[in-house]
Amino acid sequence: MCDYRKLNIPRENLSALIDNFCTKYQLSYSMPENHPQNDDSRFRVTFTSNDTDKLPALVDLYYVNDGTTTVNYRIGKNQELGKKLAEFLKKSVREHSQSIFLTIRSIEDTVLQKVIDSLKESEIGFKIEANPTINEKLLFNIKSQYNDRIKVTLYQNNTLLIQGKPLYAYVRFTRFLAKEQESLLEQVADFKRENEGGNSLLSDEEAESNLRKILPHVFDHISGNARQSLIAAERIPTGAMGLEYSMLLYNYFRFLESTIKTCLSSYGLKTDSIQKPIGYYFNQKSAGSRRNEWDNISNQLEVSLKNAYAFYDKQRHTYFHGAEVSDTTSVIDNIEVYEGLKQELVQCVEHIYLTWKA
Repeated sequence: MCDYRKLNIPRENLSALIDNFCTKYQLSYSMPENHPQNDDSRFRVTFTSNDTDKLPALVDLYYVNDGTTTVNYRIGKNQELGKKLAEFLKKSVREHSQSIFLTIRSIEDTVLQKVIDSLKESEIGFKIEANPTINEKLLFNIKSQYNDRIKVTLYQNNTLLIQGKPLYAYVRFTRFLAKEQESLLEQVADFKRENEGGNSLLSDEEAESNLRKILPHVFDHISGNARQSLIAAERIPTGAMGLEYSMLLYNYFRFLESTIKTCLSSYGLKTDSIQKPIGYYFNQKSAGSRRNEWDNISNQLEVSLKNAYAFYDKQRHTYFHGAEVSDTTSVIDNIEVYEGLKQELVQCVEHIYLTWKA
């Protein structure tokens, strides 16, 4: 059981994770209806297979009083199946380090206070204490209903330090912060894990090297804010910082939107936020009446643009709003899904440039 002690499993998603596991392996399960949520408690999950020849599996979940969860599958007579669940839950952990230290520059005290106020309004189970000293502008200790804790410190030079476990309090805080601070990834200055020395972020040079590999026909055409935005996102190793994958994908998604708009504009097809939003030129209901607007665009580029927009339109309400806090907003909780979406996204951009700049 030692490999499954004190895991950073998102407890708020535990039931959904178990549902997904059972769907994958065609199982049914039972657990106490009012299972405990915190306070160093234990509850048992029983799994049964549709195959009557297979014995049920028992798994005990221990809610440790620091917000982490320990999984014990070494009980019952079908430990092989129980271990599959333990592995499945372990893979749900975005960041394995017990504590992380995230430093973000240029955060105003008014922004931090908005984030704190939003947490107080939306999270009934949160406990927030303000304990500033003479060395800080603001200091908050935040504890979620799952007992995980973070310490948030804003120094006099407007540098923000977030310390603690990458669990519910951390995720909710960073999502609210991203809502208030759109350029959040560009402002990340340092990221460290407990018991590890040095900054875990990639250097700008390493990030650029990665971007040249995944965007070989595009990267040299990018400049200014778009370039810096992509470098900032690529500096963060996949799964690092405990951020939701949708937040890491946001800068790439914003770049796809910009690429579509810039390409259209180069052919005189202007967009704006009111009369001609990005979907104006792709709206199938009235596309026929505007067929002449595409006359100067090659068939290959038209296909690339329409495929890119179809991907963008399908995903934007899920991931473009990933930085916003909403119980109805889907987030990416799986590294494979994140990598697949990122690959499809950069391919859309590549195809546009290959047929546009050819």
